[in-house]
Amino acid sequence: MSDLNFGKLDSFFGEGVVLKGTLSFKGALRFDGEFEGTVQSEGVFIVGKSGNVHGDINAGEFYNFGGVAGDVNAQNRVSLHPDSSLRGNVKSPLLTVEEGATVHGSCTMPLDQRPKDIKRAVKPSPSPVITAGAIKDGAVSMKNRSPSSGRFGKIVAALFVVALFIATGLAFVDKKQLAETMETFTKGSEPPVTTSLKPAVLQPEEPTVAEVPAKPVLLEPAPDEQVKAISENNVQATAIVTENKKMEEPAPIQNIAEVIEAGDYKKAIAELEKSVARSPDNLEQIILLAETYQRAGLEKKALEQFMLAGSKKPDSPVEMVNKGYEHLNAGELDEAKASFNDVLKKDENEPRARVGLASVYVKVGANKKAAEQCQKALEKTPDYAPALNRLAWVFAKQGVELERARAMSEKSLSVFDDIPEYIDTLSEVHYSLKEYDTAISLIKKAITLAPDDRYYERQLFKFESAKKRAS
Repeated sequence: MSDLNFGKLDSFFGEGVVLKGTLSFKGALRFDGEFEGTVQSEGVFIVGKSGNVHGDINAGEFYNFGGVAGDVNAQNRVSLHPDSSLRGNVKSPLLTVEEGATVHGSCTMPLDQRPKDIKRAVKPSPSPVITAGAIKDGAVSMKNRSPSSGRFGKIVAALFVVALFIATGLAFVDKKQLAETMETFTKGSEPPVTTSLKPAVLQPEEPTVAEVPAKPVLLEPAPDEQVKAISENNVQATAIVTENKKMEEPAPIQNIAEVIEAGDYKKAIAELEKSVARSPDNLEQIILLAETYQRAGLEKKALEQFMLAGSKKPDSPVEMVNKGYEHLNAGELDEAKASFNDVLKKDENEPRARVGLASVYVKVGANKKAAEQCQKALEKTPDYAPALNRLAWVFAKQGVELERARAMSEKSLSVFDDIPEYIDTLSEVHYSLKEYDTAISLIKKAITLAPDDRYYERQLFKFESAKKRAS
């Protein structure tokens, strides 16, 4: 970095410094240590070669020589230097990426924020153009840049409309309407601001009404033997259909409960999904399906069914727990805690409320209370995946009972092993055990399953940085 002149450094954090939280400063700051959180400044932020930043960066200018996992938003410029890495999206009017730098993310460069001396004038085009957002609901909005475009511009626009519809596969266009549109563009009259071409309805490859013969074709009656054979075949076919219907009938709900207690959640879910599909208004089956999803670890699918059940019975305990999770997701922790406690006063064995309450305690840093709530849920249902997962996470973050945490995390994935949130917990446990290769392998699997979730990318960066320090 000695060949670059950043001016006077106002602040400097050397190698070995570890910080967490929000970093705010004025002027220019160089950071060569470890940081996890958010950088917020209008000044110059420099990450040195030994620096590792895990979080979003908002600065006037940003220069990277080290490693960053997070989005970067710079008011003036971003400069990525050799051997640096950035896992995140970049937004800046100026971006420099030198050879050897790596970027994993998207880049946005707002033209209106660039310095005036590098802006380029954009000359208006005399030809009709399709403006951004002009194509909507099958309509194409045409605007002429210059009144001198004349008939040639109209013909070009008309040809463009035809090419556009052909390119998008709408080959069956109303011929009369298309002819009228072409005539409007080629004549001297001004075209309408918006021309809507409605595609004709595509029909299956069968004769249309006009193609059916006017006179019916008379068929000769079949001999008695043929009638008898047809009748017998129909009886057999009916028997087969009836038998198939019997095979597709879902198991009775009492049998499903036995399957659940036996721990065969995949079979129980398959039967319940068929039952709910056949009887979508059966509240008992909807709740049982939701509870089975939840117990097996499919919390997102469970939430959909719980919300459906709550909408059908607004005053039910299910809806009270739903409200608790709504407060939790909105950051309204006191309200969430109150909702979960109200449910537990009526039913102390409600595991979903227990796990919700544990999540509240985790957010406020009361890990001991969070662990107690998860353990109470597991006393009633030892294989309750959400409680296993959250308790394992609490232990991993505290760095305690890590072998027990590993066993619980693995158990939470025993039914469905492709739940990204649970895989993340197991990777965190291995990270706490300093088993970095396993942690990296697991979090990469989570990234594959949820490629749009940037959190897992940040986890990967944390694990890789720890492995690099250890070596």
